[in-house]
Amino acid sequence: MESAINMNIFKSKNPIIISFASGEPYTSEAKNLEILSEKAGIEFHLYNWDWLIETKFYKDNKKLLDSKKSGYCAWKPYIILDALKAHSKVLYVDSSTLFVPSTVKSYIKDNKGTNSTATFLQNKYFTNKRCFRIMNCENDKYLEGYQLWAGNVLVDKSLIPMLEEWGKYCLIEDCVSDRYDEDNDEEFIYNTYDQSILGILGVKYSIKGNNNSYNGTPLFFDLREPSHEKAINIYFGENPIKENRKLLKKYFENYKFNRTGYVEQIYTMMAETV
Repeated sequence: MESAINMNIFKSKNPIIISFASGEPYTSEAKNLEILSEKAGIEFHLYNWDWLIETKFYKDNKKLLDSKKSGYCAWKPYIILDALKAHSKVLYVDSSTLFVPSTVKSYIKDNKGTNSTATFLQNKYFTNKRCFRIMNCENDKYLEGYQLWAGNVLVDKSLIPMLEEWGKYCLIEDCVSDRYDEDNDEEFIYNTYDQSILGILGVKYSIKGNNNSYNGTPLFFDLREPSHEKAINIYFGENPIKENRKLLKKYFENYKFNRTGYVEQIYTMMAETV
């Protein structure tokens, strides 16, 4: 896949932590990642919308990438592959992520291949039927599988074939978008964009995922996830949550436009209580 990035910003073959921000509030959220990466002694790079729109990748897929979440997060495997050109390992994390620096440093060092957090989201409830059809994965093996959390993905160069396949299907709107498929079963909830595709590939490539902990310490915390608030308060105090709620209130229309499934209801509830 083509890249327009100036590779001079990458000065070593060491691991790197990356994220992506398409303006506010995501750019402000990602400042936490820069600070935590520095504490871990690992290079951090924030890809952004201004960079993306200058790439051939954007120009070739403009219609899709101008959709919500900058193309339903179709850019994710693209930027991971881009970073892998100059780094031994890449940890992608969403801009709203927090992590314990020492734990993540060990996690990156000790893992080979790929890793991500396993979820309780079963593919058949969170992936449109048309995605299974296009990927030729309409059987119980894939339907009954569980998704990996695409908010954190650790890879090395051995997983380039999987990343390229992920990128290929992310550019097919019928795979990656949340447009409802009339063929879906009644129990279907919503399509989780790039994560739906990753969930199928996780089964194909036998990626079991982790339980969001390493050496007894939690790995990743999402500031936008209410169920993570208690753990965030324990490891980081109350300030990150308070600051994130201020961002949510200030840029609520951006959050709302980029909503995922029923999360809009959670955002509305939180915005009303800020």
